[in-house]
Amino acid sequence: MVIYIIGMIQVSDKTYIILGIVYGVMAIILIVVVLVLINKHNKKQYEEILSKLERNKNLIISGNILTELNKVSSLINNKELEKKYESWKKRYKQIKDVDIPTLTNELNDLDELIKSKKRKAINEASAKLELEIYYVKAKSEFLLKEIREISLSETKNREIVTKLKKDYRDIYLKYNNHKDDYESISKTIELQFENIDKLFNAFEIAMENNDYTEAPKIVKALGDNIGNIEIVVNEAPTIILMGKKLIPSKIEEIRNIYNKMTKEGYVLDYLNIDYNISESEKKIADVFDRLKVLNLADSIFELKTILSYFESLYNDFDNERVSKKEYEEIMNIELIKNMVSLDQNIYSSEGTETLMDRIQSDSDTWEETYENKKVIEFALKKLPEPDKTVVFKYYMEGSSRKEISEIIHVSPTQISRILKRALNRLYNIIENEMTDKNKKTAKEAKWFFHLSY
Repeated sequence: MVIYIIGMIQVSDKTYIILGIVYGVMAIILIVVVLVLINKHNKKQYEEILSKLERNKNLIISGNILTELNKVSSLINNKELEKKYESWKKRYKQIKDVDIPTLTNELNDLDELIKSKKRKAINEASAKLELEIYYVKAKSEFLLKEIREISLSETKNREIVTKLKKDYRDIYLKYNNHKDDYESISKTIELQFENIDKLFNAFEIAMENNDYTEAPKIVKALGDNIGNIEIVVNEAPTIILMGKKLIPSKIEEIRNIYNKMTKEGYVLDYLNIDYNISESEKKIADVFDRLKVLNLADSIFELKTILSYFESLYNDFDNERVSKKEYEEIMNIELIKNMVSLDQNIYSSEGTETLMDRIQSDSDTWEETYENKKVIEFALKKLPEPDKTVVFKYYMEGSSRKEISEIIHVSPTQISRILKRALNRLYNIIENEMTDKNKKTAKEAKWFFHLSY
């Protein structure tokens, strides 16, 4: 039995050794396979990079540059253009005979590096080569653009000038249809139109002479001049209307209101109206000086700001009127609160008057005065005691507070409180209990009781 167990153990050890060897061989095979696959993948990736770089290099030089150079050679009619042509040829030769061969050599070097499987060196070389190809390509594209500015200038400039002519006609028609709106600057505008006509003629002469270096300059000048005259024709009428009519009339109106209110006793010095009018007139004069030379920069904005300022003064005037009215009301209330008889003076914008004057004015007829007194009599009858007695004694008989206090056995201070309460009640009686007809009749008497405690 023991021999059998020992034999089994020996067999088991051999099995494990064999299995270990098998697993080790399989692991080595797997690692080799993975490395081969990675190598193949990297090689394919590098080959794709190399192919892409080769393709980008081949696209740098195309037949377009040579074709456009041949077009320019047939257009040469002056030394300046001939000088440019020779320069372009040299630059093309540099790209074709120096830059492209250099890139080709570097591509070959990169191919050798890929075969050597030096990954770090491959990555550095491919990045450097990609940057150099981009640089040479940019040189080529910029050269082609410069050449085409001449070779395609006739078509390009013709298209631009055709559009400018259309815009110019529209601007000219608008000016002629509203010529009266431009007043003193019409001659300056017409002189500008003459200059634009001369530029159009200069462009035609340049094109006839194949002067493709001068033509673009003329086209740019045309664009600038037509753009400027368009602004003038569109904005000048508004500037003239605001500066010659709207703002001056507004200034005159504001000045009249200011003078009138000042005479009425309003304190308006804080508005600095005279100074601001003077400064506004200077600014308007400056705007029109610039308008004479067709310089309209910020003119409308400046005039709108001035106009807006003068329009805002109406609110200031209204606020002053409201404030003065509120002040008068407060002053009258304070006087009425402390009044001792119907002959007391009260304040108004027309001067001073007594409480009795409010009941019986010079314009009232005897009947109107009588009706007003009847209103007060009616309201007094509605008052409860002791209010009725205090009001009658104080206002109708002229008794003092002390005398009344002795009659109804209260202090003089209490008499003042009763008077205030009674007057408030009288006002409410007139407001709430009288008929519409009597209210209309009493319109001159109601003020007497209009108190706020």
